[in-house]
Amino acid sequence: MKFMYGSPEIGEIVKHYANTRVFNFYSLREGFIELNLIPDNNLGAINEYDFDLKYVNWIFSDDQRFIQFMTPIQELFNGRDVFIVYDHIMNRLWEDNMMESLLKLIQTRYGIIPCKIEDLEDYDMANESDIRYGYGLMNFDQDAKRFIDICEKLGGVYYGN
Repeated sequence: MKFMYGSPEIGEIVKHYANTRVFNFYSLREGFIELNLIPDNNLGAINEYDFDLKYVNWIFSDDQRFIQFMTPIQELFNGRDVFIVYDHIMNRLWEDNMMESLLKLIQTRYGIIPCKIEDLEDYDMANESDIRYGYGLMNFDQDAKRFIDICEKLGGVYYGN
């Protein structure tokens, strides 16, 4: 399984690959599974580190956001490739920082290494990703239990299906 991110143009192509799920993190392009993980503001952060901490709390303190965050991780765990779309729409620095915070959270929490895809050759050469044994697997097990509990409470259907 591969964990990748890049432009909506690449997302349009790879969404037709049998084993790939494409999620829209930040793009005006439609046709991808939406991830509503962009806060309305900087969450009162005073620097990048502070924002990263507040962003984690923002995601993990709300069941709906947590489900949306965990859906791509569950797809990876189930053996699918995941491609996250983001684009530069208005403020390149804000958009890059948001994407970086999301990727840092996933990498730090689960040990999954993201790969930026700029063309189809990059896609073919992208490294396989896996949840790291030890802390990554322990965090995933804990988060997957919460994910399942929330989904069962909501009627058994999870975001992205």
